[in-house]
Amino acid sequence: MTRRVAALAAAAGFLHAGDAAADVFYLTSPYQTVLPPPPLKAGATGLQTATEVETPGHVSSRELVSVGIGPDGTPVRVTVMQRLRLHGTGDYSFTIPAPATSVARGADSESLPGLRDVGIVWQGFSTRRRVLSATATLRPAPAAAGLPLRIRLQPRAGATLVRLENVAHRRLPVLTGRAGRTQLARVLARLRAGLERAQIPTALLSVRGEFGRTLQPEVPAPLQVTGTIGRRRIDVLLGHGRPLTRTFVVDGTPAVRLRADLLAPVAILPTRRELARAPQPVETLQTALGAIAISRAYARYLGTPDPVGASNAAFVYRSVPKPAPAAVRRAPRSGSDALTVMLVVLLGAATACGLAAVWARS
Repeated sequence: MTRRVAALAAAAGFLHAGDAAADVFYLTSPYQTVLPPPPLKAGATGLQTATEVETPGHVSSRELVSVGIGPDGTPVRVTVMQRLRLHGTGDYSFTIPAPATSVARGADSESLPGLRDVGIVWQGFSTRRRVLSATATLRPAPAAAGLPLRIRLQPRAGATLVRLENVAHRRLPVLTGRAGRTQLARVLARLRAGLERAQIPTALLSVRGEFGRTLQPEVPAPLQVTGTIGRRRIDVLLGHGRPLTRTFVVDGTPAVRLRADLLAPVAILPTRRELARAPQPVETLQTALGAIAISRAYARYLGTPDPVGASNAAFVYRSVPKPAPAAVRRAPRSGSDALTVMLVVLLGAATACGLAAVWARS
């Protein structure tokens, strides 16, 4: 499916079926447009040029985003390892937009990445399958804008207040209405069956019922956060019916070692029992589909050339030492500077004379 078709599918998620079938409306599409970041934009704007995207088939992506945080939790170092798998035979040529300052070839990569102001450049030929892998160092400020988890550390009377906040949420249009619970249960079963096979549905799903109004709720993509803060073990779910923020008080100045994972799309969907018990089942299902769309955006922290290809991303946060302050060079005084230059010249002349004498005697 091309980008244009995917965009049309996303936009059509809220279209009414029209006069021919006034009692039919479409459900939210998991491909609906989510405002970036993510995916991240390119590192510069002055020299960017539009490049033709060419791939022989579908492209799947897996990413590991490593975030080094400073004493207050601010990201000071961000690197991302992206592994792309091309499926098909033919030429490929595309750019992964990223604010990258350097890029290194991955150990299993079958091609060498390039780096330009527009991002990471891949070109070559694929024979049935090809693995493209690279680790990129990103500029911390723009890279931090696309992270789903925000960490804040605040010293307090011999302890540290640690705040974890899920910032992977967007205000999305969610269509309300009425539909038969049996029909909704069938749609839910189709969705779960496809998502369990890691297939995001590309076809629009419609239900028969009464068309309602459109709301604009704040929809989060759930995050599972695990790891340690100092000696305290952390295993919390942010979102999915639970608070988006959790706060912990830890003794001393703890080291942070956390991993944030996006829930699988099938885990975001309500169960059949949850949908049956929901006061507003259409809104419940629509909100879950919106959460899947947001989760898909964060799963593409770096973009991919395939708008419907499978993608996954994990985010690892680690405390790193505070960067050492840059050394300050003091300007030498003019008198001492002139004396130093004179001594160097005299020493160089004496050394040259000595070497010439040794060479003459040899």
